[in-house]
Amino acid sequence: MNESEIKSGEGMLHKDLVPEHGNAVEKVQATFRQRLRDNRKRLGCSYETFEALTGFSAYTYKAFELGKRAPSVTAVESLAGTLNTSISYLFGDTDDPRPESVHILQEEMIERNIDILREQRGLTQGQLAIKSDISRITMSRILRGRKSPDFRTYVRLASALEVPIGRLFGEEIVVQNEGE
Repeated sequence: MNESEIKSGEGMLHKDLVPEHGNAVEKVQATFRQRLRDNRKRLGCSYETFEALTGFSAYTYKAFELGKRAPSVTAVESLAGTLNTSISYLFGDTDDPRPESVHILQEEMIERNIDILREQRGLTQGQLAIKSDISRITMSRILRGRKSPDFRTYVRLASALEVPIGRLFGEEIVVQNEGE
């Protein structure tokens, strides 16, 4: 199969475009759970005590730590701020727990970053949807800001785009014009 066939998706079966996301998702989830647990313990907090700090119920936070529930992007941002660390650290993109420069994630920026990375790789929305194992409708909704995905979806998107997950949440990606 040549590169133009991959880019066009012609003559390919769905399974040919879908990378193995299972290992990437499991690894990020395990790191995320462990780092949530370690940071809560570092602060010397029980689930109940941590509830007062985060605003999440003890039940919800415990579900995050055990992987029974996936937090939204807003929740991850809030947790990183409360734990005085970075989203990249929580997801395992870096081992440096220091917080990045303080800024509020804007889903619009995340959507734009995904779209820029998609275009840089020569993928259509449909091809990225297939590579990410996300329906085309859901992909369109994500990129138009109509759907806020959970972090498992972001892991699959990052895997399909071949970037660390933190790259989706980082500062806005600068597009360089040719000749610059």
